[in-house]
Amino acid sequence: MGGWVAIAYFVKEAVEAVAGRSTDVNVLTNVAVRVLSDRWAFLIVAVVGGVFHGIRVQNLKKRIGQMAGEKAKLESILDPDRRSSTLPRSGNSRPEDTQ
Repeated sequence: MGGWVAIAYFVKEAVEAVAGRSTDVNVLTNVAVRVLSDRWAFLIVAVVGGVFHGIRVQNLKKRIGQMAGEKAKLESILDPDRRSSTLPRSGNSRPEDTQ
């Protein structure tokens, strides 16, 4: 119970500290809303974000493929009779695993 009282006190103090003032967060939020309300600006941000996301996913898949090869090599050193998970070097899931 005492923890909730302490949390409530600190929240109240934080709200009172910024009450009635224009904070940097409010200014940044207003600027972001105004800029992104323009269709072209929103489209540019979405496309750039999509491109960066695609590049990141491609790099992660490449690293997964490299790590899968290293894992198989280490497994064969530790136990020559052990079979690896047979993850393809591309980093994609095996077709039978996605069904």
